Amino acid sequence: MMGHYNQKTTLASLNRKMAFTKRKLRECEFDKQQLEKENAQLREALEFYADTKTYFPQEDNVCSHITMDYGAKARQALGLESGS
Repeated sequence: MMGHYNQKTTLASLNRKMAFTKRKLRECEFDKQQLEKENAQLREALEFYADTKTYFPQEDNVCSHITMDYGAKARQALGLESGS
């Protein structure tokens, strides 16, 4: 009889471990989805700033540092050009 009790205890223990593992898997999947969403948003922003068309002057004779950059830093982060 003692061996039978140990089997039930082991089975219960394995069931608890399996339930814990399933919860952790769901958490990881949620984290992965959140990271993929964040990555897409960051990439979209980098692509916007890397597009030289977004840097046309808005006023004559007025240029900011970001305008003078013409997206070079963003294109470098995206791997579209090497650093200077």
